[in-house]
Amino acid sequence: MMNLVPRREFARSLSGFDKSFDSMMDEFFGNDNRGERASSFKLDLKEEDDAYLIEAELPGVAKEEIKIDIQSNYLMINVSQDKAEKTEEEGYLHKERSHYSATRSIYLKDIDKEAIEAKLEEGILRIRVPKKEKVIDQRTIEIQ
Repeated sequence: MMNLVPRREFARSLSGFDKSFDSMMDEFFGNDNRGERASSFKLDLKEEDDAYLIEAELPGVAKEEIKIDIQSNYLMINVSQDKAEKTEEEGYLHKERSHYSATRSIYLKDIDKEAIEAKLEEGILRIRVPKKEKVIDQRTIEIQ
């Protein structure tokens, strides 16, 4: 009768490394949990009559880790996190570090740069970018 080999032992014998089969498959198919999120973040942009509304998903991000800039009608959202676990013990067996950085930029025309508002609540960054009031550049001239 054939010898049965437990899955983990079988994976070790195949790979020559000390990894489980599940972790090898996760790494191959991109499901590796070491990267906490993709290289970007999701956002929605909505245009209303008087403003643009932006909502960005940023779970686990503190407001101190977010920087919002406006340059030449480009609104830029920068997120930078450094979650290095600081261990002062020598001889640790496992230690994970992660750093996450992402930037999104959106072109918005005719905006009031001084009236932009931003709020972070429950992992959602909400930005309201008011539009400049449209000046009607029209005049009727009387003939004399």
